[in-house]
Amino acid sequence: MASIIERTGNGETEKRLSLNAEQIGRSISIGSQWQKIRIGVRWSCTLTTNYVSSPALYLGMCSGTTNMIGDTTPQHFVGWHMKPDSTVSASNTNYISIPGGTSNSMLVNVGGVKTVAGFNVNPLNVGRVSRGGAAIMVLEITKGSPNFLLSNWSSSGYLSTPSDFLTVMQAVAVPTSIMSARISGEAMAVDEATNGYLDTINFAWQGVQGDFELSDIAYTRLA
Repeated sequence: MASIIERTGNGETEKRLSLNAEQIGRSISIGSQWQKIRIGVRWSCTLTTNYVSSPALYLGMCSGTTNMIGDTTPQHFVGWHMKPDSTVSASNTNYISIPGGTSNSMLVNVGGVKTVAGFNVNPLNVGRVSRGGAAIMVLEITKGSPNFLLSNWSSSGYLSTPSDFLTVMQAVAVPTSIMSARISGEAMAVDEATNGYLDTINFAWQGVQGDFELSDIAYTRLA
């Protein structure tokens, strides 16, 4: 079961949500009444060795808090994922690295049927718990008909602070002084009326070898 823990690092003590082969779903107060949304996490991982053929990792929006992306038959999920059988690298002494290439991409999952598009050329940084760091990843989803546009960014550093996270989430445009673009404007067909309205932030980590720790998870309605 996901647990609240306390960590001291980067000169601060903070509470984090720790997940091991688990997921969380956070229904948002605006429901599905948004046209463009930014979802952000400030995250870290406890891995100390490479996780070869790891399970999947997800961040996105889903419909309701039952049958989410980590369940056997997800109802409707739209977002980013690191596909199963990827290798999460712990070789860098400062951060954990989610591989680039086709290992991580955008995903629409309806009733277990997956559509994948786009991919990150470069790896994504995740803070290494043993170094006291946390990195930021943000995902933006813009509604359209029939295609939604999906983009994401990863922080360049591994010692991102709560102030950095607030700056990223409140900015009109994602600040390139803190973040680097990964996938930009990937078009994917989404049908909320048929498959379920996207009203819940969904994060899932299906691995058991290391814990993912969330220092912050938030959203900003941009339109």
